[in-house]
Amino acid sequence: AVFLDATWYMGDSDRARAAFLRAHVPGASHVPLDAVSEDASPLLVMLPTPEVFASAMGCAGVSAGAHVVVYSHSDSLAAPRLWFVLRAMGHANVSVMNGGLDAWRSVGGAVEEGPTHSRDKAEYGEVSPNPSIVADWRRVLDAGSKPNSATIIETRGDPDETVPGAVHVPWTSLASGPSTLLPAEELRTVLSARGVALGEDGELTKPVIVTCGACVSACVGLIAIVHAFGPAVLNRASAYDGAWCEWASMDH
Repeated sequence: AVFLDATWYMGDSDRARAAFLRAHVPGASHVPLDAVSEDASPLLVMLPTPEVFASAMGCAGVSAGAHVVVYSHSDSLAAPRLWFVLRAMGHANVSVMNGGLDAWRSVGGAVEEGPTHSRDKAEYGEVSPNPSIVADWRRVLDAGSKPNSATIIETRGDPDETVPGAVHVPWTSLASGPSTLLPAEELRTVLSARGVALGEDGELTKPVIVTCGACVSACVGLIAIVHAFGPAVLNRASAYDGAWCEWASMDH
């Protein structure tokens, strides 16, 4: 497996780099969200072009067929977002380390400090994006106007405003810390209690779209849904990449 350290703090790249240099999984490459975001976008951490993605992955030693394990320092929310970027770019062979670096250390995992020197660059190969897990504003608008078509989930803690029709499921209700999801059964209980419709079989009754401020905590929500219902749920679950940053700037 190729380990990618996604540690990132909004607006503080120096802090993220310092955290990586202080301790990381041996051989891991640091891939903060800025490295896999669209530079030309005025919005925060929007999905990159396939070319930017392939370049970033190649520099991190990742090829298209590699098993990637994403983690972050345990006070960072970034690992689920990097997972989402990989999945959105068609890289399905990716896992997230639940609990982050603290969990790794708790089971005796070694860490190293300083820059990583042992990982060779790779040629990523062809990028085949998977648009089904990426919701745009049109899909969100449609879901808000047709409540029976999909459930919109808002994961910010206490937003003043959100997209119309959203149910409020703060990411903190899905995790015991920034890097640690609750067990699957607890996640299903929380989602149901917060207004996400489940059938008698305990499965989602309709598709879900997860949103937040900048599609970072929304990715915590999306991976929590995968953890709760299994990977096949990604056929019916997506995250709104533009999130509130885009929605609030538009005339609806």
